[in-house]
Amino acid sequence: MERKISLLVLAVLLLGASSVWGLSAQGPDDGLSEYRYGRPQDWWTRYLAADVQVAVAQPLDAPLDFAHYPTYAEVIQFCTQLQSEHADLVSFSLLGSSSQGRQLPLLTLGNRTNGDPNARPALYLDGQHHAREAISQLATLYFAWWLAENYTTDSVVNYLLNTRTVYIVPMVNPDGNELWLTSDASQRRTANPTTSDDDYDGILDEDGYEGVGYGSHDRYLVQFDAAWVAAHADDILASGWEAHVQSELLLGLRDAQGQPLPQTDNDGDGRKSEDPPGGVDANRNYDAHWSLGSSSVSSEVYRGPTPFSEPETQAVRDLVWAHENIATGVTLHSGTDMILYPWGWTKKASSVRTWLDNVARKGSQLTACNGYDGSRYGQISTALYSVSGATVDWLHQEGIYSWTPEIYGGDTWILAERIGDSDEYYLGESIAGMFDPASDEILSLVDRWRRFLLYVLAATPNIEVNSLGASADHLALQIANDGYLPVDVELEASSAAGLVVTRTLTLQAGQQWVEVPYDSASASGTLTVTLDARVTIDDNSRLIEQQELLVHAQTVGGAPVMLWVEGQVQPWVDLGAAFGDGGWQADESVWGNARYYITPESVVSLPLIVARPNP
Repeated sequence: MERKISLLVLAVLLLGASSVWGLSAQGPDDGLSEYRYGRPQDWWTRYLAADVQVAVAQPLDAPLDFAHYPTYAEVIQFCTQLQSEHADLVSFSLLGSSSQGRQLPLLTLGNRTNGDPNARPALYLDGQHHAREAISQLATLYFAWWLAENYTTDSVVNYLLNTRTVYIVPMVNPDGNELWLTSDASQRRTANPTTSDDDYDGILDEDGYEGVGYGSHDRYLVQFDAAWVAAHADDILASGWEAHVQSELLLGLRDAQGQPLPQTDNDGDGRKSEDPPGGVDANRNYDAHWSLGSSSVSSEVYRGPTPFSEPETQAVRDLVWAHENIATGVTLHSGTDMILYPWGWTKKASSVRTWLDNVARKGSQLTACNGYDGSRYGQISTALYSVSGATVDWLHQEGIYSWTPEIYGGDTWILAERIGDSDEYYLGESIAGMFDPASDEILSLVDRWRRFLLYVLAATPNIEVNSLGASADHLALQIANDGYLPVDVELEASSAAGLVVTRTLTLQAGQQWVEVPYDSASASGTLTVTLDARVTIDDNSRLIEQQELLVHAQTVGGAPVMLWVEGQVQPWVDLGAAFGDGGWQADESVWGNARYYITPESVVSLPLIVARPNP
């Protein structure tokens, strides 16, 4: 039995004869390049050895068990409980409203007892722009829980939440999540009924899927040869299994319990399930070269009628615009296993590509844990495919260091069940298997990715004054950026007599002394020192942090003497040491080779499946 044939039969069965899986050497503009028949398994999540999976301890008393895919109500309950249990660290609020009236949850993490978290450098993190990529949602929730749970026991987490802030939108597409769970395991887009008439009959969303949610599958009765069963009874889909199929029978669409799922032609046009709910691809709806995206309303990557046409993407936009302190951004997806960075719309390199690449390479090292090999990495447009209107590109053009990890890629076979002691098996195939691991693998996978997320949070630039010194004619300040990524710092010192001096410096994971001369007023009075920290990418600059120190002095014996300082003086903290071999950077000879780094020359050109994928 060949996978290509089974998918073709499935498409005809569910979509009707007028819509089948088409193959094109180049692929149409609205194709989905993650659906590549025959794509190499390096595009999938890789394990260090067959059947090796390091167990991660089940969280005790956590708001979620991280052993199933939650509903919208469960996510809201998780956020509510996390805030209740960690009131000094976690704030839960709601953003905007989806097409079906669900508000987007927002978790803000940062120590509230030592100042306003919104005044600190911040990481923005989101998940589930695409409904069927639900593992991305759970990765954000686990990271939030893990940070809050370890704040009092882990010195690095403690320091990071005292000096930085994390904004987490775990579920950008809440309507899609509910559809994915209950009615359509292939759901990708938003549920906006006003934007997409897939069958062009003038009626919107009238013929969707019925009960084909997560766990549903196309079921086959397959007989294998006796020798293969004897050798692989508990792993019947081991490499090479296709050559040992003796016979196959397509039984049809089934639910998770194996019961038939008949579909109805609701609009009487002779086709079934050809006009499902929604919608717009939320990850093509941002104002980042949006016009290059697909204008076909039936496309899985439909960009929408205008940039930010969707209330969900408007909510993300407004959050980012309201918080200039956001310096880094991570937007999670699934479907393969890669750490990707801008640009997606062009093969041109970002002006800060070196830094984006270094962080992604370190991510490969950090994700080699829990039985997994390290994730592959590269620029979106050269390592995966070109994309316009994407969240990660929009964040980057807003002046934010940004990445979009694809955190899991699997096969479509989700069920293999032996029938008694016979050589026959029930096999189940679903497109959902490409995006989300089985429930018993969720915890190990999200724990794998929290390591990379913690690293990005630590790499977020943060300025501190580490120490002060004084001489007869000047004040010396040791200014530091304890994050890995560069930041521009403008120092301005003034006294009652006016401006004394202005200094500008760029800091990256290090310290620098700056001398400020005394004038007649500050030598026997107060010197006000302000520090503005900015991240600048191309022509976009963000003021991510401001600090102020008041240095009080008086003249003794003709020389100024520093009496006291108002403001924070923070000893140097070497955060890079917390991230294993190499500190901030991974060894390029190990993690920069072809096994991990995807160069444009290494991308394989494969045919694209262009019709809407189905479970």
